[in-house]
Amino acid sequence: MKICLLLLAALMLAACSPSAYRMHSTAVVTVAGAHAVTGAAVDAARGSALDAVEAEHPETGEARTAALRAEAARWTPAGLALDSIRSALGTWLSAVELARAADDGGALLDALLPLAARVLGLWDDMAALLRDLGVEAPALPSAVRALVGGAT
Repeated sequence: MKICLLLLAALMLAACSPSAYRMHSTAVVTVAGAHAVTGAAVDAARGSALDAVEAEHPETGEARTAALRAEAARWTPAGLALDSIRSALGTWLSAVELARAADDGGALLDALLPLAARVLGLWDDMAALLRDLGVEAPALPSAVRALVGGAT
């Protein structure tokens, strides 16, 4: 739900922003969409992994409980990574909105770059983590990476 609200706010901002701010808000929308897709993939993979543990341990008891806890713990960093990205996206979007509202002729655009770079860095870290769990996060478009010169 939070990611849907973030998408809606960014879309509204993109529709009424000068072009440089529109680029940032469009990038937020793009990453938020990829985040939603990735979150659904993580949920499905985690659910399948837990189902497999239950199938391996059909009898209730300590062994099953321990195995389920271990598998759930294996997925905890993925959830934390997704939460971190969602939070960073919200911060980035808020900064874009504030900079646009200040109508400073673009002077605040440089201040947005570290926020964009932070989101991209978190995304890359999450993607590496998810690969280890067998989940492939979508690659972010080059237009998004171009905001920070392709670096993260």
